[in-house]
Amino acid sequence: MNDAHTFAPLKRLVNNRRENILKVDVSDVTCKICSAKPSGLAELKTHLRDEHQKPIDPDLKDNIIPFKLDGTEGAPGYKCVICDQNFIKVRILVIHMSVHFNNYSCEVCGSGFMTLRLLKKHLEVHESGNFACDRCNKVFSTAYKRTLHIRQVHMKQYPRRCPMCPARFNSNYKRTIHLQDVHNQSTRVHKCDVCGRGFNLKYHLICHTRSVHLQERNHQCDVCHQRFCNKETLKRHMVIHTGEKNYKCEVCGMAFLRRKNLKDHLRLHEMG
Repeated sequence: MNDAHTFAPLKRLVNNRRENILKVDVSDVTCKICSAKPSGLAELKTHLRDEHQKPIDPDLKDNIIPFKLDGTEGAPGYKCVICDQNFIKVRILVIHMSVHFNNYSCEVCGSGFMTLRLLKKHLEVHESGNFACDRCNKVFSTAYKRTLHIRQVHMKQYPRRCPMCPARFNSNYKRTIHLQDVHNQSTRVHKCDVCGRGFNLKYHLICHTRSVHLQERNHQCDVCHQRFCNKETLKRHMVIHTGEKNYKCEVCGMAFLRRKNLKDHLRLHEMG
């Protein structure tokens, strides 16, 4: 993004755009003319054109997003009507639909989103600077991180609930990790077109593509000169040199360099 496109005018532009997305439940699609029951919107459009000579172009993009909200037969959750992937919550399915309906695109990273609201929320991830908490002396790199901090530390808010246990979280991402680690639920909605690997966040998919398939290495360690694809990977690598143990076991107090090491350690307590 060049210097002329800062986040302030970009957000103003986004706020002035009207939302033209219509979400439709297609669990029971019926033609009102002849009572035929097509399997979905695409088949209904073709039926109206061919059987009733309606001036409808099935290939015309109309921003109607189809959902089936009557559940999935033989399995809990909701199935995507486009690719048949199953999701345990409607919200995760809605996020997934951005894979099929890229109606709005982020000018910073190129990620596509189904609705304007999802794009506006995503833009907070890229907003960088010094965002100070007005309740303590902590400063954050993004407004989104500051919001999460205020919710969790000062307001004690955990608005995101786990659908399978009483646990609560202050962000959708933490709930996603919880569902994956604790309940072994598949929540990875972004899949690599090259190798098929799934990711929780579009950003992680982009990093995977650049690192594994494009072999990009634009960030270098000042200590050992090893190169990495992004700042986050470099940051995780730096603990080798700094020795910082930021992951502490709440049971016995042992500290670890990485979250994975802590998870492996916690299994020992569970076995005991």
